[in-house]
Amino acid sequence: MNRAIISVFLAAVVILLISSHETFASRQRNVPGTPPREIQHTSGTFRPSDLGTKNVSLTLWSSNDAASRIQNMQQATKAAKDPNLTHVGINLEDSPEMFRDFLHRDNLSDNPTQFLVNDEVAHSLASTYGYGTWYY
Repeated sequence: MNRAIISVFLAAVVILLISSHETFASRQRNVPGTPPREIQHTSGTFRPSDLGTKNVSLTLWSSNDAASRIQNMQQATKAAKDPNLTHVGINLEDSPEMFRDFLHRDNLSDNPTQFLVNDEVAHSLASTYGYGTWYY
């Protein structure tokens, strides 16, 4: 009896992992295509041109997507070490509380270039661009 329960559980985990991988892969379909030139976020508007001549990396990420979250942390760390690079993270999350929680967990709470977008903008960005990093 226990073997049957364990087998069913393992099969369900495998199916879940495969389906989540397919979902992530489909979100990545347009990376590294043309990046967005303007993004409305909850604190205003992000335009790479507003940052002057600095090199800019932009990461669209989600708290629910580990790969994009790690990519955002790596880019933020890289920018902290390079005075010629500014990293902007745009979180495509439904929950402001979850966004703040993950910024805290990732030691990015004090980072002024991490932004949250509203649900409509998040859905549009995710379906058009997916998660990933672009360079301007």
